[in-house]
Order: sequence, then C-alpha cells, then structure tokens
Amino acid sequence: MLVQFSKLTESEIDKFCLDHGIDPSLETQVPGDMIANQRPKGFLVFYTRILDQPNLRYHFTNFFLEVLKYYRLSLGQLAPIGVARIMHFEILCRALSYEPSLLMFHHFFRLAWNEDWYTIEKTQCETPLLSTTASHTYAWKNQFFFISDRLFPFTIVPRKFSEGLNEKEPEVHELEQGLLLRLRSYRAKLRAYPEELLVVLGISQDWVDSDFEPVFCVDRKEMSALDYILLGDPSGVEIEQREIPKGGPSIVWRTEHVRNAGDLESVLLQPIMDGSSAKKLPAPVRRSINT
Repeated sequence: MLVQFSKLTESEIDKFCLDHGIDPSLETQVPGDMIANQRPKGFLVFYTRILDQPNLRYHFTNFFLEVLKYYRLSLGQLAPIGVARIMHFEILCRALSYEPSLLMFHHFFRLAWNEDWYTIEKTQCETPLLSTTASHTYAWKNQFFFISDRLFPFTIVPRKFSEGLNEKEPEVHELEQGLLLRLRSYRAKLRAYPEELLVVLGISQDWVDSDFEPVFCVDRKEMSALDYILLGDPSGVEIEQREIPKGGPSIVWRTEHVRNAGDLESVLLQPIMDGSSAKKLPAPVRRSINT
C-alpha cells in the first residue's frame, strides 16, 4: 500500500466547500500527518476530485447514494473513475427520460478493486455503455480532507477487502425492456458535461434564475440533452436561456426529486452481501424531464 498524505490546507478546504456549496455546518478537518484510513471517528474521507471530472455534485443524487448503500461503500473507498461511471449511467438514463434503477445498473456494471480503492467496471454480459474511457486517476490520492459523516443521510461501515464483490447479474428478461433497448443503442463518451446540462437533468442545482432554463442549440435549432450527450464534438453547441411561462415551475424545482435533501426514504434496499437478490430491486420508472 502506497502511503499518501493530503496536500490540502485549511484555507483550501474552506474554499473547496464554499465553491461547491457544501453545507457549512458540516465540520471539516485537515488531515495533516494522518493518512486516509486514519480518519477520526465520526468523519468521512472526501477526495476533492470526485466533484471534478466525474459529474458528481453536492447535494448528491439519490441514485448515487443508493449505489453506495447497495455496495456498502464509504465515499472515500470509491476511486473517481468509479464515481464517473455511476454518474454516466444516471445521466444517460435521465437523458432518455427514465429514472435510473439499481437493477439495470447491476446488469451493465459491477464492483471491482482498483489498488487500495474500489471502482466500477463493465460486466461481461452486456455491450459497454461507454464508447471511450477517460482517465480520472490524475493527482487525486493526495487531495483529501475529513468531513463530518452527517454528509450522508445514513451510516455505512466501510467495506472490507476480504468481502466478496458481486452477485450474479440479473437476467435480461428481468429488466425493463424499453430502457434496455435504448441504453444498448446510445453509447456515449465518458466526459465532464457543462453545468447547464447537469442542471437540466437534475444532477446540479447550480442555477439561480428561476424565470429561465438552459437550452442547447446548434445553428439556432434547439437540441435535447440526449443529442448533446451523443455528440462527438460539442464545440459548436451554444448554450442559451429560454424563458419559463409565467407561473411555471423553475428547472431546479422540477428536478428536485433527483437530489437528496437530507433523508433517503427511497433507499430501502439491503446491501448485496447481506444476501438480498438483485431480482428484488425496483424496475425503472419513465419520467419526463420537462414535467
């Protein structure tokens, strides 16, 4: 095991939390000469890179928290590339107007080891959802701090490497066929998306103008979030604003069901290693992002 100390200072941690809207009531601590697995009681390890390229935002989405609870992973145990793959799956499902489901996720992805961390990799039974992969392993292992475990609405005992990893993937006939067919048809590049796209899909709430919503246009023609995701080169896309009809709900309000607001009533699942079957996971729900 390579010993990694954090390079972050108290002022850098404070700025990071402020920039990313992390609740200021959550206590943070500078690691100093402590390594990640020496975190104090009542604290989590927070690698700053997970809010960079992987498209994850605070407040975390309910689906991201469901995946962590399902695999019994503490936040600091998952490598950024694993975070990126979870978020890619959620983003693609939402762009297809479906709620992401653990059952479908478990069909396409599985838990794996990545040195001293865990990651998420594709299963062998399905076409990969990623057309290309990108590296998210640059300079992240020495950029962490400790934060109160109140960051999560539930308590997770960090997973031990001596435990098994996965159960058998669900059978194809157990899956929602409409979503499965569409996911198979839309492979996309793993990359960081603009904040406006994450706002439209409910991943981010970083949007202050309640009278307008972001739209994506090419040659003055509006395109969907899915169209943007599937573009090989989005450099020609213009991000504009569209006025919401008077009295209509804001984009942040319409997507509030996506993000966790401090409780996790939707996460009623037992972890895999407790013997629960993936067959019992709920099927995905079709939902329009415009309602």
